[in-house]
Amino acid sequence: MKPAVLLQGLMTGEMLENAWQEIETYKKLGETQVALVIKSEGGNGTKALQFIDRMHASGLKFSAKIYHAESAAALIALSASRREMVKNGLITIHLGSVEIESCDIGEDGTIPLGYRAAAERIRDRTFEVMARVGIPKQGSHVDMLLATNRLDLPAADCLKFRIVDRVIG
Repeated sequence: MKPAVLLQGLMTGEMLENAWQEIETYKKLGETQVALVIKSEGGNGTKALQFIDRMHASGLKFSAKIYHAESAAALIALSASRREMVKNGLITIHLGSVEIESCDIGEDGTIPLGYRAAAERIRDRTFEVMARVGIPKQGSHVDMLLATNRLDLPAADCLKFRIVDRVIG
């Protein structure tokens, strides 16, 4: 039986680092597969992308059991090689955003380049992950995402698009 790591609640850098330390412990014990159990409203997109990069570089195989995966959590869930979802589960994809302190906004209303670049990276990686798991590049789902910055995918849709391998419960 493969070990499981719980990703629950807000995805902060600290929470993801603690989860990664747990994964490293399993790896040192000789485990080759890790299950991520995800119930999260998302969080820090930049830290989630770093977590995903670590997943890919680790040499481990990741599966995901999805209860609720929103935003940053959705990107992590979709980056697992195998995914299953509970019957009432939900994946919500956002194109990302960055928080900017009012003191960082220029007098002319411009946003510093670093913030813009971070938001663009999250958006590009979101589309990359979507393409990798087979979410159609065109159609009503992508139109909804572009129009509202929110795409809700219940378990039935995830199974239809083969985003998840199976629905449980």
